[in-house]
Amino acid sequence: AQDGIRDSVASRGLGDVYKRQIMLSVHNDGMGVAGIYHFEIAEQKAYDTAEEAHQNQYPLKVTIEEIA
Repeated sequence: AQDGIRDSVASRGLGDVYKRQIMLSVHNDGMGVAGIYHFEIAEQKAYDTAEEAHQNQYPLKVTIEEIA
């Protein structure tokens, strides 16, 4: 995609505007929030995303954080 974020099933249904906001946040602030989920779901999404990034040689660091 033009914005540098691949459009595929793996983009998990995020809209183009939201994907662009995440990309700009990462570029400008060094990190971006891609979603808020229950812990177990967040773990699986983080794992899947990190695996896909690794397989495609994308320099992506994925973390999950607990919110209060």
